[in-house]
Amino acid sequence: MVELRFTDPHGRTGRISESLEVDYEGQWEEEVSRGLERIKADAGPGEPDDPLDEVYTLIVLELPDETPIIEVERTDDPVRAGPIER
Repeated sequence: MVELRFTDPHGRTGRISESLEVDYEGQWEEEVSRGLERIKADAGPGEPDDPLDEVYTLIVLELPDETPIIEVERTDDPVRAGPIER
Protein backbone atom coordinates (compact mmCIF):
# COMPACT_ATOMS: atom_id res chain seq x y z
CA MET A 1 0.00 0.00 0.00
CA VAL A 2 1.43 3.34 -1.05
CA GLU A 3 0.79 6.51 0.89
CA LEU A 4 2.22 9.99 0.48
CA ARG A 5 2.54 12.23 3.52
CA PHE A 6 3.27 15.93 3.35
CA THR A 7 3.93 18.83 5.69
CA ASP A 8 2.98 22.48 5.27
CA PRO A 9 5.07 25.44 6.55
CA HIS A 10 3.07 25.51 9.81
CA GLY A 11 3.85 21.85 10.55
CA ARG A 12 0.36 20.56 9.68
CA THR A 13 0.45 17.23 7.95
CA GLY A 14 -1.71 15.66 5.31
CA ARG A 15 -1.73 12.53 3.27
CA ILE A 16 -2.51 11.41 -0.24
CA SER A 17 -3.95 7.92 -0.42
CA GLU A 18 -3.06 5.21 -2.88
CA SER A 19 -6.17 6.23 -4.85
CA LEU A 20 -4.87 9.85 -4.92
CA GLU A 21 -7.41 11.30 -2.49
CA VAL A 22 -6.20 14.16 -0.30
CA ASP A 23 -6.72 14.09 3.47
CA TYR A 24 -5.63 17.55 4.65
CA GLU A 25 -7.46 20.34 6.43
CA GLY A 26 -4.81 23.02 6.43
CA GLN A 27 -4.65 26.56 5.14
CA TRP A 28 -3.58 25.45 1.66
CA GLU A 29 -6.12 22.67 1.07
CA GLU A 30 -7.33 24.18 -2.20
CA GLU A 31 -3.80 24.75 -3.53
CA VAL A 32 -2.80 21.17 -2.69
CA SER A 33 -5.85 19.78 -4.50
CA ARG A 34 -5.20 21.95 -7.58
CA GLY A 35 -1.51 21.03 -7.63
CA LEU A 36 -2.34 17.35 -7.37
CA GLU A 37 -4.86 17.58 -10.21
CA ARG A 38 -2.30 19.34 -12.43
CA ILE A 39 0.36 16.73 -11.71
CA LYS A 40 -2.08 13.88 -12.44
CA ALA A 41 -3.09 15.53 -15.73
CA ASP A 42 0.54 16.03 -16.82
CA ALA A 43 1.63 12.48 -15.97
CA GLY A 44 1.79 10.20 -18.95
CA PRO A 45 0.65 6.61 -18.98
CA GLY A 46 2.59 4.62 -16.42
CA GLU A 47 4.06 1.17 -16.37
CA PRO A 48 1.50 -1.57 -17.06
CA ASP A 49 2.39 -3.29 -13.76
CA ASP A 50 1.97 -0.11 -11.70
CA PRO A 51 0.29 2.67 -13.69
CA LEU A 52 0.37 5.12 -10.77
CA ASP A 53 4.06 4.71 -9.89
CA GLU A 54 5.06 7.64 -12.14
CA VAL A 55 2.30 9.81 -10.66
CA TYR A 56 3.51 9.08 -7.11
CA THR A 57 7.06 10.02 -8.08
CA LEU A 58 5.93 13.26 -9.74
CA ILE A 59 3.89 14.20 -6.67
CA VAL A 60 6.92 13.77 -4.41
CA LEU A 61 9.10 15.83 -6.74
CA GLU A 62 6.67 18.52 -7.92
CA LEU A 63 4.06 19.14 -5.21
CA PRO A 64 6.47 21.24 -3.09
CA ASP A 65 7.13 23.42 -6.17
CA GLU A 66 3.43 23.73 -7.02
CA THR A 67 2.10 24.46 -3.54
CA PRO A 68 3.17 25.85 -0.16
CA ILE A 69 4.17 22.34 0.97
CA ILE A 70 7.66 21.95 2.36
CA GLU A 71 8.03 18.16 2.23
CA VAL A 72 6.40 15.13 0.63
CA GLU A 73 7.38 11.62 1.67
CA ARG A 74 6.35 8.35 0.09
CA THR A 75 5.73 5.51 2.50
CA ASP A 76 5.04 1.95 1.49
CA ASP A 77 3.39 -0.62 3.70
CA PRO A 78 6.26 -2.57 5.26
CA VAL A 79 4.07 -5.63 5.84
CA ARG A 80 4.42 -8.02 2.93
CA ALA A 81 3.46 -11.63 2.55
CA GLY A 82 6.41 -13.94 2.16
CA PRO A 83 8.91 -16.06 4.00
CA ILE A 84 10.48 -14.78 7.19
CA GLU A 85 14.29 -14.77 7.21
CA ARG A 86 16.12 -15.18 10.49
